Amino acid sequence: MKVMGLERDNTTLPSTPDPRGWRYSASFELYPFHEGKDRAVYKGLLNGQGPKRGWFCVVKAGLDGAGTCDDWRHVQEAVRRAHELAKSFNALVQAPAITFQWPLVAEMEAVSDFTPLVKLFRPHDKKLHKGEMVIIEDFLEGPFQTFSSSVGWVSPDSRTDVTQAFSHYTWHATRELVVCGLQGVACGWGFRLTTPTIHSRCRGRYGQSDGGVAGIAEFFSSHRCNNICCSWPGPDVPDMKKVGGLEGEEGGEERGGRRPQGPLLPSPVHHHHHHRHRHSHHHRLKEPASEKPPAPPAPVERVRAAKRWW
Repeated sequence: MKVMGLERDNTTLPSTPDPRGWRYSASFELYPFHEGKDRAVYKGLLNGQGPKRGWFCVVKAGLDGAGTCDDWRHVQEAVRRAHELAKSFNALVQAPAITFQWPLVAEMEAVSDFTPLVKLFRPHDKKLHKGEMVIIEDFLEGPFQTFSSSVGWVSPDSRTDVTQAFSHYTWHATRELVVCGLQGVACGWGFRLTTPTIHSRCRGRYGQSDGGVAGIAEFFSSHRCNNICCSWPGPDVPDMKKVGGLEGEEGGEERGGRRPQGPLLPSPVHHHHHHRHRHSHHHRLKEPASEKPPAPPAPVERVRAAKRWW
Protein backbone atom coordinates (compact mmCIF):
# COMPACT_ATOMS: atom_id res chain seq x y z
CA MET A 1 0.00 0.00 0.00
CA LYS A 2 1.29 3.44 -0.92
CA VAL A 3 0.85 6.71 0.98
CA MET A 4 1.49 9.91 -1.02
CA GLY A 5 3.34 7.81 -3.59
CA LEU A 6 5.57 6.13 -0.98
CA GLU A 7 5.52 2.42 -0.18
CA ARG A 8 4.25 2.06 3.38
CA ASP A 9 4.78 -1.61 4.26
CA ASN A 10 7.23 -4.45 3.96
CA THR A 11 5.33 -7.20 2.15
CA THR A 12 6.02 -10.53 0.47
CA LEU A 13 4.45 -12.40 -2.42
CA PRO A 14 2.68 -15.73 -1.69
CA SER A 15 5.05 -18.30 -0.24
CA THR A 16 5.91 -21.89 -1.04
CA PRO A 17 3.16 -24.23 0.26
CA ASP A 18 3.07 -25.38 3.87
CA PRO A 19 2.68 -29.12 4.68
CA ARG A 20 -1.10 -28.80 4.18
CA GLY A 21 -0.76 -27.07 0.82
CA TRP A 22 -1.63 -23.51 1.92
CA ARG A 23 0.37 -20.52 0.70
CA TYR A 24 0.72 -17.30 2.69
CA SER A 25 2.16 -13.85 2.18
CA ALA A 26 3.32 -11.65 5.05
CA SER A 27 3.29 -7.97 5.92
CA PHE A 28 5.80 -7.09 8.59
CA GLU A 29 7.39 -4.36 10.69
CA LEU A 30 9.91 -1.85 9.37
CA TYR A 31 12.69 -2.89 11.77
CA PRO A 32 13.86 -6.27 13.10
CA PHE A 33 13.26 -7.11 16.75
CA HIS A 34 16.38 -9.29 16.66
CA GLU A 35 19.56 -9.45 14.59
CA GLY A 36 21.79 -12.49 15.06
CA LYS A 37 25.01 -13.52 13.41
CA ASP A 38 23.37 -14.46 10.12
CA ARG A 39 19.75 -13.27 10.14
CA ALA A 40 17.46 -10.39 10.92
CA VAL A 41 14.07 -11.36 12.40
CA TYR A 42 10.90 -9.27 11.96
CA LYS A 43 7.43 -9.68 13.43
CA GLY A 44 4.49 -9.66 11.04
CA LEU A 45 1.05 -10.98 10.08
CA LEU A 46 0.10 -13.81 7.73
CA ASN A 47 -2.14 -13.02 4.76
CA GLY A 48 -3.82 -15.46 2.43
CA GLN A 49 -6.76 -17.84 2.27
CA GLY A 50 -5.47 -20.52 4.65
CA PRO A 51 -6.61 -21.17 8.23
CA LYS A 52 -3.64 -19.22 9.64
CA ARG A 53 -4.67 -15.96 8.01
CA GLY A 54 -4.26 -13.16 10.56
CA TRP A 55 -1.84 -15.13 12.73
CA PHE A 56 1.35 -13.50 13.97
CA CYS A 57 4.46 -14.68 12.17
CA VAL A 58 8.17 -13.99 11.97
CA VAL A 59 10.02 -13.11 8.79
CA LYS A 60 13.72 -13.98 8.64
CA ALA A 61 16.10 -12.31 6.19
CA GLY A 62 19.77 -12.99 5.65
CA LEU A 63 22.14 -10.31 6.90
CA ASP A 64 24.74 -10.99 4.23
CA GLY A 65 23.09 -9.29 1.28
CA ALA A 66 19.87 -10.22 -0.53
CA GLY A 67 18.80 -13.83 0.12
CA THR A 68 18.18 -16.33 -2.69
CA CYS A 69 16.24 -19.59 -2.94
CA ASP A 70 19.51 -21.53 -2.59
CA ASP A 71 20.27 -19.72 0.67
CA TRP A 72 17.07 -21.10 2.22
CA ARG A 73 17.00 -24.51 0.53
CA HIS A 74 19.39 -25.94 3.12
CA VAL A 75 17.25 -24.51 5.92
CA GLN A 76 14.18 -26.27 4.56
CA GLU A 77 16.10 -29.54 4.12
CA ALA A 78 17.39 -29.37 7.70
CA VAL A 79 13.92 -28.69 9.12
CA ARG A 80 12.38 -31.47 7.01
CA ARG A 81 14.94 -34.00 8.31
CA ALA A 82 14.63 -32.77 11.90
CA HIS A 83 10.83 -33.00 11.65
CA GLU A 84 11.01 -36.63 10.50
CA LEU A 85 13.29 -37.55 13.40
CA ALA A 86 11.12 -35.62 15.89
CA LYS A 87 8.09 -37.68 14.82
CA SER A 88 9.85 -40.97 15.52
CA PHE A 89 11.30 -39.63 18.81
CA ASN A 90 7.83 -38.52 19.93
CA ALA A 91 6.43 -41.94 19.05
CA LEU A 92 9.14 -43.56 21.15
CA VAL A 93 8.42 -41.46 24.25
CA GLN A 94 4.67 -41.45 23.59
CA ALA A 95 4.36 -37.66 23.82
CA PRO A 96 4.60 -34.64 21.46
CA ALA A 97 7.89 -33.62 23.08
CA ILE A 98 9.62 -32.03 20.06
CA THR A 99 8.07 -30.09 17.17
CA PHE A 100 9.66 -27.84 14.54
CA GLN A 101 8.21 -24.80 12.79
CA TRP A 102 7.97 -25.22 9.03
CA PRO A 103 9.74 -22.41 7.10
CA LEU A 104 7.93 -20.97 4.07
CA VAL A 105 10.08 -19.29 1.42
CA ALA A 106 8.69 -16.08 -0.10
CA GLU A 107 9.90 -13.26 -2.35
CA MET A 108 9.87 -9.66 -1.15
CA GLU A 109 7.14 -7.81 -3.06
CA ALA A 110 7.70 -4.34 -1.59
CA VAL A 111 10.12 -2.63 0.80
CA SER A 112 8.88 0.33 2.82
CA ASP A 113 10.18 3.74 1.79
CA PHE A 114 9.99 4.79 5.43
CA THR A 115 12.76 2.42 6.56
CA PRO A 116 15.55 5.09 6.44
CA LEU A 117 13.48 7.28 8.77
CA VAL A 118 12.80 4.36 11.12
CA LYS A 119 16.54 3.58 11.23
CA LEU A 120 17.16 6.90 12.95
CA PHE A 121 15.12 5.70 15.93
CA ARG A 122 15.62 1.93 15.61
CA PRO A 123 19.19 1.39 14.33
CA HIS A 124 19.77 -1.95 12.60
CA ASP A 125 22.10 -3.43 9.99
CA LYS A 126 19.77 -5.27 7.64
CA LYS A 127 18.77 -3.57 4.39
CA LEU A 128 15.88 -5.33 2.67
CA HIS A 129 15.72 -5.55 -1.12
CA LYS A 130 12.73 -5.96 -3.38
CA GLY A 131 12.92 -9.43 -4.95
CA GLU A 132 15.08 -11.02 -2.26
CA MET A 133 13.96 -14.29 -0.72
CA VAL A 134 13.00 -14.54 2.97
CA ILE A 135 11.44 -17.24 5.12
CA ILE A 136 8.19 -17.02 7.07
CA GLU A 137 7.46 -19.02 10.24
CA ASP A 138 4.74 -19.08 12.87
CA PHE A 139 5.40 -16.71 15.76
CA LEU A 140 6.25 -18.64 18.94
CA GLU A 141 4.44 -17.29 22.00
CA GLY A 142 6.47 -17.28 25.22
CA PRO A 143 10.08 -16.71 26.25
CA PHE A 144 12.40 -17.64 23.39
CA GLN A 145 15.34 -19.71 24.64
CA THR A 146 18.46 -21.42 23.34
CA PHE A 147 18.51 -24.99 24.66
CA SER A 148 21.70 -26.06 22.91
CA SER A 149 24.14 -24.46 20.50
CA SER A 150 25.68 -25.82 17.32
CA VAL A 151 29.09 -26.08 19.01
CA GLY A 152 28.30 -28.11 22.10
CA TRP A 153 26.96 -25.58 24.64
CA VAL A 154 23.91 -26.81 26.60
CA SER A 155 21.53 -24.77 28.75
CA PRO A 156 21.77 -25.62 32.48
CA ASP A 157 17.95 -25.80 32.62
CA SER A 158 17.03 -29.34 33.73
CA ARG A 159 14.30 -29.48 31.09
CA THR A 160 16.99 -29.66 28.43
CA ASP A 161 17.34 -33.34 29.29
CA VAL A 162 14.58 -33.84 26.71
CA THR A 163 16.27 -31.78 23.98
CA GLN A 164 19.63 -33.38 24.76
CA ALA A 165 18.08 -36.83 24.53
CA PHE A 166 16.49 -35.87 21.21
CA SER A 167 19.86 -34.76 19.80
CA HIS A 168 21.43 -38.04 20.94
CA TYR A 169 18.49 -39.93 19.43
CA THR A 170 19.12 -38.37 16.02
CA TRP A 171 22.54 -40.05 15.94
CA HIS A 172 21.15 -43.27 17.41
CA ALA A 173 18.46 -43.44 14.70
CA THR A 174 20.63 -42.51 11.71
CA ARG A 175 24.31 -43.10 12.58
CA GLU A 176 25.08 -40.30 10.16
CA LEU A 177 23.97 -36.96 11.68
CA VAL A 178 23.18 -35.00 14.85
CA VAL A 179 20.43 -32.38 15.15
CA CYS A 180 21.48 -29.64 17.60
CA GLY A 181 21.41 -25.85 17.85
CA LEU A 182 17.93 -26.16 19.33
CA GLN A 183 16.11 -22.87 19.96
CA GLY A 184 12.49 -22.06 20.63
CA VAL A 185 9.87 -22.11 23.35
CA ALA A 186 9.19 -24.60 26.14
CA CYS A 187 5.46 -25.43 26.27
CA GLY A 188 4.76 -27.37 29.46
CA TRP A 189 6.45 -30.69 28.80
CA GLY A 190 7.06 -30.06 25.09
CA PHE A 191 9.31 -27.87 22.96
CA ARG A 192 8.41 -25.86 19.84
CA LEU A 193 11.67 -25.30 17.98
CA THR A 194 12.90 -23.42 14.94
CA THR A 195 15.65 -23.72 12.29
CA PRO A 196 17.99 -26.29 13.90
CA THR A 197 21.59 -27.04 12.99
CA ILE A 198 22.48 -30.45 11.56
CA HIS A 199 26.01 -31.85 11.56
CA SER A 200 26.30 -34.73 9.09
CA ARG A 201 28.95 -37.09 7.74
CA CYS A 202 28.80 -35.11 4.48
CA ARG A 203 29.96 -31.68 5.63
CA GLY A 204 27.89 -28.83 4.17
CA ARG A 205 24.96 -31.02 3.13
CA TYR A 206 22.68 -29.03 5.45
CA GLY A 207 24.21 -25.63 4.82
CA GLN A 208 27.18 -23.65 6.05
CA SER A 209 26.45 -24.49 9.69
CA ASP A 210 26.87 -28.23 8.98
CA GLY A 211 30.21 -28.91 10.67
CA GLY A 212 30.52 -32.48 9.41
CA VAL A 213 32.32 -35.11 11.45
CA ALA A 214 34.01 -32.41 13.54
CA GLY A 215 30.59 -31.01 14.50
CA ILE A 216 29.31 -34.46 15.52
CA ALA A 217 32.42 -35.02 17.62
CA GLU A 218 32.04 -31.58 19.22
CA PHE A 219 28.47 -32.37 20.26
CA PHE A 220 29.32 -35.73 21.83
CA SER A 221 32.44 -34.41 23.56
CA SER A 222 30.20 -32.18 25.70
CA HIS A 223 27.01 -34.27 25.71
CA ARG A 224 26.03 -35.75 29.07
CA CYS A 225 23.66 -38.68 28.81
CA ASN A 226 20.57 -38.66 30.99
CA ASN A 227 18.08 -41.36 31.92
CA ILE A 228 16.27 -41.03 28.61
CA CYS A 229 19.29 -41.64 26.40
CA CYS A 230 21.89 -43.34 28.60
CA SER A 231 21.54 -46.74 26.89
CA TRP A 232 21.87 -45.39 23.35
CA PRO A 233 25.29 -45.61 21.69
CA GLY A 234 27.22 -42.70 20.32
CA PRO A 235 30.29 -42.47 18.09
CA ASP A 236 33.83 -42.93 19.30
CA VAL A 237 34.59 -39.24 19.92
CA PRO A 238 38.41 -39.48 20.27
CA ASP A 239 38.58 -41.46 17.05
CA MET A 240 36.38 -38.96 15.22
CA LYS A 241 38.47 -36.03 16.48
CA LYS A 242 41.60 -37.59 14.96
CA VAL A 243 40.14 -37.16 11.49
CA GLY A 244 38.55 -33.79 12.26
CA GLY A 245 36.26 -32.65 9.47
CA LEU A 246 37.25 -35.37 6.99
CA GLU A 247 34.39 -37.45 5.66
CA GLY A 248 34.48 -41.25 5.59
CA GLU A 249 36.27 -41.55 8.92
CA GLU A 250 37.04 -44.95 10.36
CA GLY A 251 35.27 -44.99 13.71
CA GLY A 252 36.01 -47.18 16.64
CA GLU A 253 33.54 -49.16 18.66
CA GLU A 254 30.37 -47.19 19.23
CA ARG A 255 29.71 -46.06 22.73
CA GLY A 256 27.45 -43.59 24.46
CA GLY A 257 28.16 -40.13 25.83
CA ARG A 258 29.12 -39.41 29.42
CA ARG A 259 26.87 -41.27 31.83
CA PRO A 260 24.82 -39.48 34.48
CA GLN A 261 26.30 -39.51 37.95
CA GLY A 262 22.92 -40.01 39.62
CA PRO A 263 19.24 -40.39 38.80
CA LEU A 264 17.95 -37.36 36.88
CA LEU A 265 14.36 -38.59 36.58
CA PRO A 266 11.96 -39.99 39.21
CA SER A 267 12.84 -43.50 38.06
CA PRO A 268 15.27 -44.71 35.40
CA VAL A 269 14.02 -45.32 31.91
CA HIS A 270 16.04 -47.69 29.75
CA HIS A 271 15.25 -47.72 26.06
CA HIS A 272 16.32 -50.63 23.89
CA HIS A 273 17.75 -50.23 20.42
CA HIS A 274 14.90 -50.03 17.99
CA HIS A 275 16.59 -50.40 14.59
CA ARG A 276 15.41 -53.49 12.81
CA HIS A 277 18.33 -53.64 10.38
CA ARG A 278 22.04 -53.51 10.91
CA HIS A 279 23.86 -50.62 9.29
CA SER A 280 25.75 -51.44 6.12
CA HIS A 281 29.52 -51.15 5.76
CA HIS A 282 29.42 -47.62 4.30
CA HIS A 283 28.53 -46.17 7.72
CA ARG A 284 32.11 -46.94 8.71
CA LEU A 285 31.50 -47.08 12.45
CA LYS A 286 32.14 -50.57 13.82
CA GLU A 287 29.46 -52.22 15.88
CA PRO A 288 30.44 -54.12 19.04
CA ALA A 289 31.35 -57.67 18.09
CA SER A 290 28.99 -59.17 20.65
CA GLU A 291 25.99 -56.98 19.86
CA LYS A 292 22.72 -58.89 19.63
CA PRO A 293 19.95 -58.01 17.19
CA PRO A 294 18.20 -54.83 18.37
CA ALA A 295 15.03 -55.19 20.39
CA PRO A 296 11.80 -53.40 19.48
CA PRO A 297 11.08 -49.92 20.90
CA ALA A 298 10.49 -49.74 24.63
CA PRO A 299 6.85 -50.35 25.58
CA VAL A 300 4.74 -47.51 26.90
CA GLU A 301 5.07 -48.54 30.53
CA ARG A 302 8.87 -48.15 30.32
CA VAL A 303 8.69 -44.52 29.21
CA ARG A 304 5.96 -43.29 31.56
CA ALA A 305 8.55 -42.27 34.14
CA ALA A 306 10.16 -39.97 31.55
CA LYS A 307 6.81 -38.23 31.02
CA ARG A 308 5.92 -37.65 34.67
CA TRP A 309 8.45 -34.87 35.16
CA TRP A 310 7.50 -33.04 31.92
